[in-house]
Amino acid sequence: MGTHGRHLVRIWWVAVVFALTGCGGGGTLGGSVTLFEDTFAAINGSPSTLADNWLVFSVGSTCTASNVDTNVFSPLPQGNPTPGLVLKCQGSIIDVNDGSLQSLATYALNTPLTFAVDARVDAVGDFIDNPQRGMIFSLRALSGLMVAYIDIRPTSVTYYMNSGGGIGNIQFTQTYPVDAFFHRYAFVVNGSGNAEWRRDGILQASTTTLSTTTEPISAIGNLYIKMIAPPSTATVASNGHFDNVRVTAP
Repeated sequence: MGTHGRHLVRIWWVAVVFALTGCGGGGTLGGSVTLFEDTFAAINGSPSTLADNWLVFSVGSTCTASNVDTNVFSPLPQGNPTPGLVLKCQGSIIDVNDGSLQSLATYALNTPLTFAVDARVDAVGDFIDNPQRGMIFSLRALSGLMVAYIDIRPTSVTYYMNSGGGIGNIQFTQTYPVDAFFHRYAFVVNGSGNAEWRRDGILQASTTTLSTTTEPISAIGNLYIKMIAPPSTATVASNGHFDNVRVTAP
C-alpha cells in the first residue's frame, strides 16, 4: 500500500473511533459508552433537578421522592458521592406510582446494553398490606409490561426477567445478610435474547430467551427505567435509597 493509501486508511480509522466514542451523547467508562447517567447531583455538588431526567410521582405527604439524601455512606463507588435519591412512604400504600421515578429517556434492547444502579433499602412495611413488592428498580415497556426488575427487601432480592410467558418466567430470590450498605445491581443484555442480573459484579440470575409475551425483546423499543419506593403500612414507614443510575453500551 502506498503512502496515499495508508493516509486514507488512517483518516478512516480516526473517523470510526471518533464516531464510536462520541455516540449516545455520553462519555466513556472503562471502554464503554455512557448513554445515560444520573448521580442526583449537579456539577457544583448541589442536588440536580429531578425533572431534567425523570417523571416524579409523589402523592401528597404520604410518599416523597427527594434527591437531597446525604445518607449514602458505603465504600466507593457504591452510594457515593452525596447527594443521592431517597424514596419514603408513610401509611398504607397501594398505588405503585406513589413515591416513584420514571425515566424520560427510553431504550431498545436490540444492542448490548447495561442498566446499573446503587440501591439500599432501610425499612419496609410488614407486607401484610403489600405482599407483592419491596423497593423496585425495573425496566418496562410503555404498555406497563415488566421486562426485568429487582425487588429489594432488607434481607433478600428477587430477580425477574420476562422470557415469553408472563410473570414468573425467570424469577429467583436470593437472601443476604442484613447490612447498611449500598449494593451495585446491573441488568446486562446482549441484544439477542441473552440477559443477566448481577449484584456487585456477581451473577445472580440469567436467561437466554429474554422477550415480551409476544415477540423477542430485541424488536421492542420505548423501554423506560422505573424506580419505586418500598411499600409501607399504617403503622410501619418505609425508607429506601438509590444512587448512580447509569446506562452504558460496550
